[in-house]
Amino acid sequence: MSISVSQIDDKTKDVSAKRKLLSLAPRIGLAADGKYQPSNASLTERAKYRNEQQASVFQKNLEAIYKQALALTPANVTGAELDPDWLHHFYNLAETIHNPKMQELWAKILTREITSPGHFSIATLKRLTQLTQKEAQIMEKVTSLTCTINRDPQVKLLSHYRITGGWRHWLSKSPKQTLNLAKVGIPYSYIVTLIEAGILLKQEFETGQLAAKQPVLLDFGLDTLHLTPKHRQLVLGYYRFSLIGNELAQLLPPRPQTKQANLALSEFLNTDFQITDSTRKINSK
Repeated sequence: MSISVSQIDDKTKDVSAKRKLLSLAPRIGLAADGKYQPSNASLTERAKYRNEQQASVFQKNLEAIYKQALALTPANVTGAELDPDWLHHFYNLAETIHNPKMQELWAKILTREITSPGHFSIATLKRLTQLTQKEAQIMEKVTSLTCTINRDPQVKLLSHYRITGGWRHWLSKSPKQTLNLAKVGIPYSYIVTLIEAGILLKQEFETGQLAAKQPVLLDFGLDTLHLTPKHRQLVLGYYRFSLIGNELAQLLPPRPQTKQANLALSEFLNTDFQITDSTRKINSK
């Protein structure tokens, strides 16, 4: 069997779908290439040709990742000896990554591990191979609004705060205040996507009761927010990243908060918290 684009009738309604399908023929050894003619090849020969083509593509993918990692890795930092089993899995998984944007993430992983090993587990590598570009873009968007609380390294996405008791609880029309994430471009469908992808945990968590007048440090990328409860019996609620999600979040560079995000956080918190100005930890241009 040999596939040719000339087989398509341009007048048919489904020409676009057929052309898309025909474009897959070279990947399964059904398109002529120089001396190779699928119609004259046996099933075994076609399988051999396909495997050879696939091996070339896999090699090309690995080389692209390696070249990017080489450009990212500093020459003035002592390199580490990578675990042979980890490296074996890395090679076998990385070679299947075709998308240039995703290859960039794999290059960052290799760079991080060669300079400071132990940040990315094999489980995370396997999950990353299943991550679509759309899911990666959603993760990048959501991560831009995540924070750590009081320097705890666990990455969190604020979702609500709650008055747990006292007269304010009983007099308040809504003792639970929810952050409108959609205002900053994070619809609930993004949360669902990351939960289904195993990046966010499904359950929402809460801090312990916050001490009145005692500042809480929220680190958002390059900005630190000082949050001081105006009274007792307040807790912060958040989505927590999974172990795999926490490791993947390391791949995304820290960024300053947008004015839109700062405004949304201020509207969300200022009734029951005193918020100081964000302080830029790193001078970014």
